[in-house]
Amino acid sequence: MAGVERHRSEVFVSFPFVHGLVRRETGLVLEQAARVILGKPTDQKRMQTDHQLLADLYTAFNAREIDRCLTAMLPDVTWANGVDGGYVHGHEAVREYWTRQWKLVNPRVEPVHFDSQGGRIVVDVHQVVRALDGSILLDRIVKHIFTLEGGLVKVFEIADPK
Repeated sequence: MAGVERHRSEVFVSFPFVHGLVRRETGLVLEQAARVILGKPTDQKRMQTDHQLLADLYTAFNAREIDRCLTAMLPDVTWANGVDGGYVHGHEAVREYWTRQWKLVNPRVEPVHFDSQGGRIVVDVHQVVRALDGSILLDRIVKHIFTLEGGLVKVFEIADPK
């Protein structure tokens, strides 16, 4: 594994195939080494990680595992209220919203496609909402929009179905 060290204003980069340290210009090399050599997530890796986080969130939601869902969200998350409109804010409000929702209907959501768009992730979702007696109320594709911060959900929105 390569390593990076900073000594005063000089940057030294060590490589496993080079004996000793190789002196390089300061600044840019340190940044590039941290990104490339030490494996800072690339956009592709970050996108895969973000998509997996959301796929796991959908799985936990369908299993009604609220605590597991909340671990994917910032404590001050803003979450769309698909039942009443508007938004709820924070973990406890999301918990209360879902608990109330599940007493009224039985929703199931399966992500079909993820599309990262400038800091937001748009997810095409197959949504089936059943009445408590099992009859289907809705069966459609909807778009969910997530804004993440620090690898956690900051904002969840439901796209206008136009």
